[in-house]
Amino acid sequence: MSAGRGVLAGLGLVLLGACRDSPAGPPGVTVRELDHMGARWTVATVDLERASLRLVGQSKAAPAPHTLQNISDWLVATTGSAPVVAMNAGIYMEDRRPLGLHVEEGQAYRGVNHAEGYGNFYLMPNGIFSVGPAGAAITATTDWGDRAVDQLLLATQSGPLLVDDGVLHPRLMPGSPNLKRRNGVGVRDAQTVVLATSVDRVRFHDMATLFRDVLGCGDALYLDGTVSAMRTPAQPAVEGDPLGYSGILVVQPREAVPRWTPSAPAAPAAPAAPAAPAAAAASAASAASAASAASAAEAPAAPDETVPSVPAPPPKTTAAAAPEEAAAAD
Repeated sequence: MSAGRGVLAGLGLVLLGACRDSPAGPPGVTVRELDHMGARWTVATVDLERASLRLVGQSKAAPAPHTLQNISDWLVATTGSAPVVAMNAGIYMEDRRPLGLHVEEGQAYRGVNHAEGYGNFYLMPNGIFSVGPAGAAITATTDWGDRAVDQLLLATQSGPLLVDDGVLHPRLMPGSPNLKRRNGVGVRDAQTVVLATSVDRVRFHDMATLFRDVLGCGDALYLDGTVSAMRTPAQPAVEGDPLGYSGILVVQPREAVPRWTPSAPAAPAAPAAPAAPAAAAASAASAASAASAASAAEAPAAPDETVPSVPAPPPKTTAAAAPEEAAAAD
């Protein structure tokens, strides 16, 4: 932990002690309403050891359109438990595919988006929220590298990165006139995730200070705006985008969802013994013939299952309202 984050953690404890969360639903989940900078927020704090947090919406099993209601009904049918909290994940495109990295239980449905572009997603630095063997983290996209996503429970990419190790994004303006309903995710520590959705229209800067100064999160990521929505025990029928999302973060009781375990990494193949000189030419010819036959018979890969990191098209708009992803900044 950096010195800055140590101070931040202490600040968070003081502030949260003055405004305690009240339990709602299963152990490990607290939901509360609070005011910050004149705006109302709904905030859910999730202890990953005691509650289940998953990202759903891109697997073929999830019913389309991926609205909060459809996903809730599906979870009741498949797990016997409605989500205690459900909130939309990162920015998506017109066809409801994610604009950036999207991982569900080790399966990548879209690769990391390193492109430059127009709108909130591309307000650099942007970032990736992930949960893996080491717990929860928010990482700047430029620092992501070539991590093995098959070891991740979930990952969603969006932008801008509101708070990075206690430091606010340099382009967030305290007096910005851009006010939207917004939602995001923060990480207090490796086992504590904070989800927040504004009830009122807010600016990015106010959202960043909420996560850092009130909720005690050293890292926080903006997820989406205008279409943002969070279902909670107090608001079980809330709906956001009627056309559905690319992904929804869902919180359920730990006992309702088996704990996901990543597959063990494949062991490296043992080096082959060198071929005898007399047999080398015959072995190479045989291998070339077999490779040619296999190539001719090979079926095409399933689309969108291991998507390479490629530039993505512009994000979506909705019929209800043009989300602020269409704005140049903030």
